[in-house]
Amino acid sequence: MAVGGNATAIVTRAVKSKNKDGIAVAGKPEKLMELAGWLDYQAGQSGHLAYQAKLQDATHLWLCDYDEAYAALPEGGLSLVIDGKPYEVLLIEDPMGMHEHLETYLRYVG
Repeated sequence: MAVGGNATAIVTRAVKSKNKDGIAVAGKPEKLMELAGWLDYQAGQSGHLAYQAKLQDATHLWLCDYDEAYAALPEGGLSLVIDGKPYEVLLIEDPMGMHEHLETYLRYVG
């Protein structure tokens, strides 16, 4: 099964460094890869009280074909840039472990 897509996401990771005074500063994000997929708006609130807090903060969902390298990335510090707009990665999910497609829960930060 191929998901395909109508958009391309640039996957980036925040690069942190220290200035001359030893203070942590954000550097230019490092480009890791590009993925074709679909961006969908995630509207409304969940009616389930036990719903994961990460997902409640999601504003969008990125749906793409399964990519082993992408699926293995830790979510911390990851962003997707889609159509020039930045989104923070909250969760990368392989539904039911089927390795058919990936669902990435995002928060718009632009």
